Amino acid sequence: MKLFLFFLFIIMITSATALSEEEFHAKVLEQKEDSVGKTLRAPVSFMFGNERTNIVIETISDEWKANVITENGKIIDVGFDHVDDATILVTSNPETVDAIDEAEDPLPVFLDALNSNEISVEAFTTSNKIKLAVAKSATAVMSWFV
Repeated sequence: MKLFLFFLFIIMITSATALSEEEFHAKVLEQKEDSVGKTLRAPVSFMFGNERTNIVIETISDEWKANVITENGKIIDVGFDHVDDATILVTSNPETVDAIDEAEDPLPVFLDALNSNEISVEAFTTSNKIKLAVAKSATAVMSWFV
């Protein structure tokens, strides 16, 4: 179950409830202060502990960008621009992010959004494509029990 909590974390740090772009940037910076240096739990650390993740939140008229960089199982940076040589791209929209952020139990909402393509996760390296395929299979099985 913790396999996709990393992606859930990425989406939740960019929660965009009725925010302006400036407020979005402030929220990302706040999350940077709260997150940098924290260790990811296993198996998330094993699967996603060395990634350069770009995040896109698509609004009606714009795209808001953020990133999360992990190294050796720790979050080393969170920012509001895209990083070069990204290994993963996560894309969603403010409504989906809000639904996850406001849910009493965000995991089922996240899984539904992932299965309905309201959240997309794209891997750029071969090893990440394999990890993502395994994670999606695990998500399909988990959805039977959530």
